[in-house]
Amino acid sequence: QFFGHIVRGEPIKLVDGGSQRRTFTFIDDGIDALMTIIENPGGVASGRIYNIGNPANDCSVRELATMMLELAKRYPEYRATRHRCASSR
Repeated sequence: QFFGHIVRGEPIKLVDGGSQRRTFTFIDDGIDALMTIIENPGGVASGRIYNIGNPANDCSVRELATMMLELAKRYPEYRATRHRCASSR
């Protein structure tokens, strides 16, 4: 939702001021963990719960929103252009 609000220039709504904390992981690491759990070598993953968040990437929801707002300032806005196929020249 943050991204949608940022793109549309709308205010971001934070529950309890965004004080909740979350841990994040790189997508590649998350996929690797998920694939290992799905493959379930030796049956060790059966009936278990896994937290694959990275405690080194702990931040509050407010901090995440602030980071996203700062990143959005660095990228230009794009407008629609007419698409021309190479064969139509």
